[in-house]
Amino acid sequence: MEVRLARHGNRIIAEPDCVPGLLDFPLWRRHAVYHRICQQTYEAKDAGPPSELTETGIEVLPGLLAAGDGEHLSDLATSVLEEDAENIVGNRADYNDLTLSDAFRNAIIERLPKILSEPTVAHLEQHFGCHFRIDTVSAFRTLPVPVPEVSFLWHRDVAPMSQVHIMVYLTGSGPGSGQTSFLSLAQTRDAAHVGYHYPDIRERSDDIAATLEPTSVTPEVICPLVRPGDGLAFSSARVLHRGHLPSEGFRDVMIIVLLPSFAPWHQDIEDFGTDHMFLHASKSTLKTNPYHPLMPNIEEEMDLNLIPDEPWIIEGELYPPDL
Repeated sequence: MEVRLARHGNRIIAEPDCVPGLLDFPLWRRHAVYHRICQQTYEAKDAGPPSELTETGIEVLPGLLAAGDGEHLSDLATSVLEEDAENIVGNRADYNDLTLSDAFRNAIIERLPKILSEPTVAHLEQHFGCHFRIDTVSAFRTLPVPVPEVSFLWHRDVAPMSQVHIMVYLTGSGPGSGQTSFLSLAQTRDAAHVGYHYPDIRERSDDIAATLEPTSVTPEVICPLVRPGDGLAFSSARVLHRGHLPSEGFRDVMIIVLLPSFAPWHQDIEDFGTDHMFLHASKSTLKTNPYHPLMPNIEEEMDLNLIPDEPWIIEGELYPPDL
């Protein structure tokens, strides 16, 4: 179909009468088409070799924050939880209401230009092949609990294939302090070939070796060690990953969800402010309208039974082969 584009202030948008047809595509394809259009409107910069994020689906981005900044945010997280002592009672692993504190939100907003510095933005734009926007920002404190939650079992996020998460560690990551493990894109495809791609929550496993046993592939689990202030970027819908609980103390991380865009990341903040980045409810980025020019975030109820039926999605490709 023909897609007509127009300039709307400092932004490029799809002509409104084109959008209903674009939204008729199935969900994953809807976002893949949008990503392609973003790439076609992007003024490409001199590109170096493919990044580790592009090649494997995972990359450490060192020093996104100074260690002192990470410690400051971690101290703010402690203050938030101490103000609501009941929030840390029980067997929950994650406490993700930290960004509802004005002080915490303001501290994050103040540091976003440091996290998304010019070199980091150029690196990420090379991966996307276009501009990107911040969809959501959240912060988690993870505590030791007897029974881990589903994010601590091997899974891929039910999300657009282009979605990238940047986990900014406010505390260090290492044995006993809470880590994140990954399989590369290639080994994630090996798992997909034996049916482990978007398992039902009740069927998620913590034993990836047993999952890959029918393929005769030995899993090479990637478990990066990162320092406070380091970032860990990964393609959340394309690579299998799982969290590890700390054995003592806690782990504090900030998660920035990135998606392709017609405009640079800071343009959304200039046009829409920052409230849209901090959501009170769970959100499925897959069930959003990426073409909406004035409100890039649309909350929709998550369908936990949404399973892809196209091979390119199951295998973790960015685009369908006919796009």
